[in-house]
Amino acid sequence: MTSEGLDANTGRFNWFPAYKQEAQILPSKDVFLLVLGTLKAIAPFPGTDRVDGAFNVGSQCVNANLQVYLHNRRVPRPFPPFFQYAHVLEAVRRISAWILDQRRFAEFLCNIEVSTKPVGRILVEKGPFRPPSTEPIGNVTIS
Repeated sequence: MTSEGLDANTGRFNWFPAYKQEAQILPSKDVFLLVLGTLKAIAPFPGTDRVDGAFNVGSQCVNANLQVYLHNRRVPRPFPPFFQYAHVLEAVRRISAWILDQRRFAEFLCNIEVSTKPVGRILVEKGPFRPPSTEPIGNVTIS
């Protein structure tokens, strides 16, 4: 899947969602609450701002969490294309439609590319909120 709607500064967006092997089933409510919580978490950031580190969205009222990571890196790419909040927004925007089309609410991983370069990952998994492996840049509690 591609998107031409992102401006030239963000590059050509591609996402590659796939269910984890032996993915655990998630309640549909949890998935939708994570999508809304992520949109709330990234709303303050301009789309062209770079994602400089991992962050997590979770809640005590859902038994699932959504993690955003830099792709195979602990530091952001030193040259374009960069992982930007517009890319996170575009991927999160697509989650609901993709998961409904699949008719399967389960754990999944999404790789994100910009102009054919891997820049980020989104992981949705069952379980309580937990900090990512690197210092989070922001956390949101869904109440």
